Amino acid sequence: MSSFELIINFSEQKIFQRGKIIPKQGEPKEIIKETSGHLAVLCKDASTINLFDIQSPAGSDEVEPAVVERNLQPFPSHSLMSFAWHPIYENRMLTISQNNQLLDYTIFDRITLNWSPTSEIVWTFGRKILQCVDSRDEFYVCLNDISVKMRKRACQGYGFKMPKIWMNAELADDSGLNGVWMWLDLVKAVESDTKRRSHHRHHPKYEGVHSVICGENGTSTLSQSEPRRVTWVGINSTECKIIKYTSEERERALQLCGWGADFDSNSFSKFLERLEIDGQYSRAATIAVFNLELRKAIKILSKGALSRSYRGLADLNAVAMGLAGYTQEKTALWREVSSSLKSHLVDPYLRAMFAFLTAEEDNYEEILSEPQIAVQDRMAFACLYLNDRKLADFLDGLKTQMTETGNLDGILLTGLTNDGLSLIQRYVDTTGDVQTASLIILHTLPNQMSKDHRAIAWVSSYRDLLDTWMLWKQRAMFDVNWFNKNTLTNKPTQQVFVSCNFCRKSVSNFIQNRQAELARSAQPPMSANRKITCCPGCRKPLPRCTLCLCHMGTPAGIHWQRPVETGSEKKRLANFSDWLTWCQTCRHGGHSVHLLEWFKHHNECPVTGCMCKCMSLDAKAKLESEMNS
Repeated sequence: MSSFELIINFSEQKIFQRGKIIPKQGEPKEIIKETSGHLAVLCKDASTINLFDIQSPAGSDEVEPAVVERNLQPFPSHSLMSFAWHPIYENRMLTISQNNQLLDYTIFDRITLNWSPTSEIVWTFGRKILQCVDSRDEFYVCLNDISVKMRKRACQGYGFKMPKIWMNAELADDSGLNGVWMWLDLVKAVESDTKRRSHHRHHPKYEGVHSVICGENGTSTLSQSEPRRVTWVGINSTECKIIKYTSEERERALQLCGWGADFDSNSFSKFLERLEIDGQYSRAATIAVFNLELRKAIKILSKGALSRSYRGLADLNAVAMGLAGYTQEKTALWREVSSSLKSHLVDPYLRAMFAFLTAEEDNYEEILSEPQIAVQDRMAFACLYLNDRKLADFLDGLKTQMTETGNLDGILLTGLTNDGLSLIQRYVDTTGDVQTASLIILHTLPNQMSKDHRAIAWVSSYRDLLDTWMLWKQRAMFDVNWFNKNTLTNKPTQQVFVSCNFCRKSVSNFIQNRQAELARSAQPPMSANRKITCCPGCRKPLPRCTLCLCHMGTPAGIHWQRPVETGSEKKRLANFSDWLTWCQTCRHGGHSVHLLEWFKHHNECPVTGCMCKCMSLDAKAKLESEMNS
């Protein structure tokens, strides 16, 4: 707003409509000057300037603006004659007193804090930018802003590593999310294995260990487990036995935990090999001991002691030597030495190993309550060595603990049930990560839980975030996958179509409906190269191509044709050269192949008399043109 000066004589009170500024009576002369967002008033023989800071809300003309009044006193002991705003700097004015003194007076404007959708924090002072902080600054590392993480993950394709779902955990760069992606990968693997071994499926698709063991509603109606005394593998003594519990439900729970099952020893061996490749030698050896594979555990520890990637080589060597002398005799010296060695071990898995070997009967509380052991390993161990009552109590307590803390590793326990949604909701409340919550729902489609109001809120919030960040490609990928997987809801109707200039009816909808009618009546299908030069509704001609002057007519988009020899429907995309293309400014257009050829040598519109520089308006096309020239 440009500055101006106005001298007003008041004979009565006046009220400025928007600011409600009331000049005082008895002062016949006022000088009013206005600059951007400020209105300054100087009364006759006054030593102060009344500054009204008018704060208008952006994008709304109906809301009354707020007015903040300030009194400025450039000369403490003299009256003011006049003042003038600086033509460039809005917070400076030139003042003159009654005794002709000049002063360049600076007004300290308010400092505003602005936060952009891309997590940029900007401090402004008038039109000056005092400081700008974005996600590239080290300051953001201390903030641990989840929105920055979500945007970075979305740009990297987080959630769309479809063939190997567990690879999404690597993009997340968060150890707390490893469990949920491993669970999704394991569920799909177990489901495919079940379909391969049987013609029908008895279990829900995305279940958890708790629903497998305790039933859908938490009341166990499943078959009781069978206790068996099992000997250690590789130990010749027949007296060296331990009680394990087996059932069909426990076997499936072990598969969900990644340990494989007794009927498939190859899957267990491959699981241990993956742990060795990842450098998790202590975990692999401990799980081998839990499965009574003592010789295999010693072999893994020896290999880990020679590996440079493992820290704590002395621990592995000592444990390997300790395992070699294992015995179940309670009075043996080995048990006494092992019990004392256990307290000096740093690795939680090595401590759990000796706690298992020195446990009295079925007292495994020390292993089950170790928080540094992965949740899936504790659940798998419980499925092997706890009876039905103790196992149910342990799973109930663990589920409550995981839900209260919002630990997503508990999704392996709850599955995608109502308890699972409560767990995810608690995680979202704690972290604000609606991205992971939405992607979990996406990968478990079709599922009735996707209709839950909590799931709908997560997905809606994540879509709004993608729109705010202008990540249109990622938003499109999410929506396409959502509606392709979700067969429980109807796909959205078509929103963009070619319409007639006269009757405004959709040309493409008419064509698709006509093809469907022909297909139902067993009539010959429409030719893919057929030209439609007039509107099927009102029969008025379609626009002409600005270059070849032929009517636009070849239908664009996806067409369906039924081959005579197979009788199956085949989806085919029309050639891009026949598509409709037009300028968003002048609305002139034509066939794509003709326009591409024209704009190779011209920037202006091909229509005679049109002065639109169509090519120069397209920044991407202009850049490519400059690079080719």
